[in-house]
Amino acid sequence: MNDRTGSDKPTAVMGRRCLAWLIDLLIIATMMIAGTIVIWLIFRANDIQKDSYATVTEAENECNRITDAGELMCFSDGSDVYILGSFADLTLFLLLSLALTLLLLMVIFPGWKGWSLGKLLMGLRIVQKDSLELAGFGRNITRGLLWAVDGFPFVPLVGLITSLCTLGNRRVGDLVAGTLVVHKSDVGLSSRNEPFSVEFSKPTGATTADPVDTVWKAPDEAMRDAPVTSATYQKTPAETAASSDGETTNSHEGSKSAVLGVDAPHWDEARNTYIQWDPGLEEWMEWSESRNRWIPISR
Repeated sequence: MNDRTGSDKPTAVMGRRCLAWLIDLLIIATMMIAGTIVIWLIFRANDIQKDSYATVTEAENECNRITDAGELMCFSDGSDVYILGSFADLTLFLLLSLALTLLLLMVIFPGWKGWSLGKLLMGLRIVQKDSLELAGFGRNITRGLLWAVDGFPFVPLVGLITSLCTLGNRRVGDLVAGTLVVHKSDVGLSSRNEPFSVEFSKPTGATTADPVDTVWKAPDEAMRDAPVTSATYQKTPAETAASSDGETTNSHEGSKSAVLGVDAPHWDEARNTYIQWDPGLEEWMEWSESRNRWIPISR
């Protein structure tokens, strides 16, 4: 595991992501226009026709007539008229330029370096969900193709809603590709530091509520009334419960019975910290005071 300390919640970068998207949109538009001009010059520069007229007015009238016909494009410069080509060619070159721009900015750069230009400026990276390592080309191709869904209807409304509503702030492309967008300082820090299956808070007073809905207070001594041993986290909760004939312990007076480390964090005397079973990761977690988060238990 990377020894660097990242942020408490690597995916809490929605503001930066929105700014990165706006920057990318501006860059894409600029590059698409520039690319269209370059492609046009490569394939149609020799086909430009020039006609000269006696007066500027005649030239302007002729250019307007050609444009109004809807097939050819032209512009006038003084008494000269330049016929550039057909609107069909322009549409084709625009689409080709857009495809090349999206390939470069949304697949090649992210697959190679983990960023689009907007994300680079905002300090963001696209990473794998499980390892927080750079996502690579395959995942970024999938992620890019899913913009057809996230960008519906013509603005990223679907992507914005899913990013705000899902754990890990993941749009549809992220959910399908198995990716996350995180701050660059969190690249390489295992996502097990921030479980995306169950949201844990800092362990405090004893409780038997479901971890997702639990609001814990500051740590106190109440949880040490029924300490567990290091042997507990060598087994899954099911194995632990079976080996103890299904015995449970009360977290505090008046509460429902709770399986050690499952319904609530419990104090481990040998490790001098709290432990908790993450059912989504199927992993025993321990509370790290230095990182202020749950991390996989070290055996």
